[in-house]
Amino acid sequence: MFSHFSIGRKISLGFAVVILSTIVAFYITNRTFVNSQKINEEITNNHTPSIAKLEELKLMLVRSKMLINNWVYLSSPPENEDKVALNRLTISEYPKLKIDIETLAKQWQDSTKASLAPLFENIEMLWSNHDIVKQTLSGMESYNDPFNQFTANSMVEDGGDIYLLTDDILTMLNVLIDQKKNTTEIITAEMIDSFQGVRMLIKNLGIGLTIAGVIIAFLTTRTIVSPVRKLRLI
Repeated sequence: MFSHFSIGRKISLGFAVVILSTIVAFYITNRTFVNSQKINEEITNNHTPSIAKLEELKLMLVRSKMLINNWVYLSSPPENEDKVALNRLTISEYPKLKIDIETLAKQWQDSTKASLAPLFENIEMLWSNHDIVKQTLSGMESYNDPFNQFTANSMVEDGGDIYLLTDDILTMLNVLIDQKKNTTEIITAEMIDSFQGVRMLIKNLGIGLTIAGVIIAFLTTRTIVSPVRKLRLI
């Protein structure tokens, strides 16, 4: 069938194949680039900051555990540096960090979003337990009351309400952080796979176009040369 094509038609067919293949490759490459750009923006603007804020919250809770222990075991006035730091943490630092996390969580598309509400509820419960300790040991004289000491100690020591609740919250946070990291790794892997797919497509397309070009050139040349040879034989 190809042998009956005119020279012009064969050349046109060759160019059509090259142009069509180039358009297809450009479309797929462009689509992959756009999708990868969206994924990269999602990682940069949401996933990475989310993990960073969750890690910050984790450190904040660890620090609160140390500070509440110092409040109980170190007899000191209200203006003590650790007491001021703990009050600042629960009153101003935590609420700001919570807002930052909630803002980022609006863009979360996975199941981790649902785990935030119980996490924050437990933290609020923890701060309420902190308030009990703060009220029980509110001044220097309160440390002299054995009942006050017993009440506060029982809350922060191993097995106490504050001790257990803090550990539970940290466990929840570790699970949440791991989930966010896994999500980031998955979408990053998908982006890399898409680029590798495009690379293979372009490579195979280049080989195919080269082979097709050689075949078309050969057939076209044969179409031109054969009539000339016949004319020479006449």
